[in-house]
Amino acid sequence: MLAIDDFGVGFSSIGYLQHLPVGMIKIDRTFTRDIDSDARAAALVEAILLMGSALDLQVVAEGIERRTQVQRLRGSGCTVGQGFLYGRPVPLADVVARLEADRSAREASLVQPSRG
Repeated sequence: MLAIDDFGVGFSSIGYLQHLPVGMIKIDRTFTRDIDSDARAAALVEAILLMGSALDLQVVAEGIERRTQVQRLRGSGCTVGQGFLYGRPVPLADVVARLEADRSAREASLVQPSRG
């Protein structure tokens, strides 16, 4: 799936949605940062969400740091988000180690069939 990161800023253009096989847009944190305190920011995010829905795109809100942002985004119909509220960036090696530890813990918790 092709995703447009930082949608709404820089080189991410609405025109790309018409000419590229885009399946996801990620709302830049400059819009989500003030969604809970700035009516204009909230209106822009809602417009992006409506556009994404009309084009059958998955929409991800970036830069979520506060629960009040989550409440506002959910109220606007956004169901996917990322940001420091959920976790800080970590090196790939740490992610792999965590996944392997989780897998080992799941495997250790499986009930072994009795032999008899």
